[in-house]
Amino acid sequence: MDVRQFESVYRLGKPAPHPTSPIVVVERRVPDVASNRYVRQLWRVDIGDGSSEVLTEGRLPAFNHDGTRLAFLRLTPEGHGVLTVRDMETGTETECDTESDVLDFAWEPEGTRIAFSARHWHDRPHATGEAAHPRNGTAPRVTTRLFFDLDEHGYFEDVSSTVRLVDVDGGAAVVELTSGDRDDREVCWSPDGSAVAFTGSAFPHCGEAVRDVFVHQLATGESTPVSGHGFRAYGPVFSEDSRHVVFIGTPMAPNGLAWAAMCAGVYRAPVDGDAGVSAVAEAGLAELMIQVMPQPSEVICAGDKVWYTAAHRGLAAAFSVPSDGGLPVVESGSRYHVHHLAHAADGRVVAVAGDWQSPGELGVLTDGEFQSVTRFSADLDLGKLPAPQTVTAVASDGYDVLGKLFLPAGEGPHPLIVRIHGGPYWFESDEVRDDRLAYTQAGYAYLTCDFRATMGYGMEHAVAGLVPVPAGQHYPMVDDILSLLEGVCAREEIAADRVGVTGGSFGGLLTAWFVTHVDRFVSAIVESPAIDIEALMGTSDLGWMGHPGVTGPAAEMDVEVVDGDIKGTVMDVDLAPLAEQVVTPTMVAQYEGDLRTPVDQGKVFYRALRAYGKESAFVLFPGGHHSIEDRGDPQLRKHRIDYFLAWWSRHLPTTDNPRTPGNVFDLRLAQGTIGDAGKETR
Repeated sequence: MDVRQFESVYRLGKPAPHPTSPIVVVERRVPDVASNRYVRQLWRVDIGDGSSEVLTEGRLPAFNHDGTRLAFLRLTPEGHGVLTVRDMETGTETECDTESDVLDFAWEPEGTRIAFSARHWHDRPHATGEAAHPRNGTAPRVTTRLFFDLDEHGYFEDVSSTVRLVDVDGGAAVVELTSGDRDDREVCWSPDGSAVAFTGSAFPHCGEAVRDVFVHQLATGESTPVSGHGFRAYGPVFSEDSRHVVFIGTPMAPNGLAWAAMCAGVYRAPVDGDAGVSAVAEAGLAELMIQVMPQPSEVICAGDKVWYTAAHRGLAAAFSVPSDGGLPVVESGSRYHVHHLAHAADGRVVAVAGDWQSPGELGVLTDGEFQSVTRFSADLDLGKLPAPQTVTAVASDGYDVLGKLFLPAGEGPHPLIVRIHGGPYWFESDEVRDDRLAYTQAGYAYLTCDFRATMGYGMEHAVAGLVPVPAGQHYPMVDDILSLLEGVCAREEIAADRVGVTGGSFGGLLTAWFVTHVDRFVSAIVESPAIDIEALMGTSDLGWMGHPGVTGPAAEMDVEVVDGDIKGTVMDVDLAPLAEQVVTPTMVAQYEGDLRTPVDQGKVFYRALRAYGKESAFVLFPGGHHSIEDRGDPQLRKHRIDYFLAWWSRHLPTTDNPRTPGNVFDLRLAQGTIGDAGKETR
């Protein structure tokens, strides 16, 4: 993929409206391959006339109460956040001496103080004797908890975060609101200035996986959990009257160790904690993304309504609902994928949203539609972008299946790559993404499927993907994908005999399932897969939530767990022993830093393939984590695409992605025992 095109796929951050004017400041994040960093520009946009200009470099902008100052985080070369304040009249920027790595912050209403969460890295003491590390003498990590690591976060023993106050005018020391070995973050300040809210763990007073919303009363110095120990909560905001805190929460099982719902909802709790938590949009009625990655959903309070983002028929839509609960209303139409929301000075809700033509624009939500104000994508070197075509099919049991097809330029017939999303309770939107762009511009058609278990189609559709089936029958989600595939392959634009399949995480599991069970695909890429679900329980950062000792008794979770498996479903699977059945050349890709589906999951599948003499390659990318497509280092993301294209070129070459003599996989396989003439390969 051309570097210029890769660097054209930018992302926008959360917008910061000016309190008295139509000005909004928003971060525009652009990958820079040469420096292996992201260039984070803060843009000043007038949502009245659409004019815009670059202010400075930073992230997470926020105006003070009168708009004379703009606070933001400037990142050090190590990625640490430095709280910085810009005078909007003079342009002077001042770094606040917080002596810490700032994660997020909130201005004091009508004041000069800022509340912020700060990350603290712990230097484990150097040990002596047998406890010392043989190379550097660092003491080992010691834990007695189930929940001790998290993908993209690392090990909790290495880092903690607390809430602090700083006066940006100086003259006072930084004040600690919380202290100790905690994980407090996501700070917000009540409109009346009396309290600060944040999320954190109340363990050992509740289960390890519970995250509560705390309210810290500045007058008394007391922090009180108000969300009832019943949720994994995030994204808190105060109501405009300061009497409630609204938050996104995933209901937890009574033991506080496992999710009790497939998705999150919107809830509110009184600041005094007396009346208990009530639902604004119950989990299931609303399908908000569970927090397994930073800020997958957002919530804001605007007037007498609560606005939030949630999955809706293949995209993330903006919804509104009365603040005391009711039926959610879609406010962003059916085209745009909404990332961020904010309440503007004139009462409108501004949003950041993308679609198949743009990685993201700033606009307003009006009359149930998103109206773009900016044209950040107008001058990008993205080439011809394929418009998504809705495709349908009927599964063998009569179930209606929906998907999206992206066709490259030219008449075809084109080779097809089937992309299977992760989750399985997740989705893939239509908005511009770098790998889809690379594939279509290399001459491949690209197919996605909203199979049973996909998020955004209601709970009945979600649970239908995990219905047990008799031995020998296809799982419902497998049947959906194959039915949609055959319908698409009947089109004249598609080369039906030149089809590849790929997917990551749960999509990697399904890709591995396909190559071990059906002889339909010419080539496959299994990325960060879940190969052995039972082993994943003990090795994944979140896999332990599926252990019968954690989820049981079964009545608490409303699922049937037998010997740790959901019997008869795709979750009752170990694919490595089935590698002998594979006839599809298969690449397995993993990331060294992945804690969600660790390296051993892909390694065991690859080694089984090679042991049975199959044509296969194992690509272990240095560093990284489970969700590198958007948030990984730019060079790693670029290498991922380049290596994937090189693999496709071996068995699915195109004019724009030809098989060349210098192909890295040709060279590696020629050095091994299996080449193009390997046993039982195509």
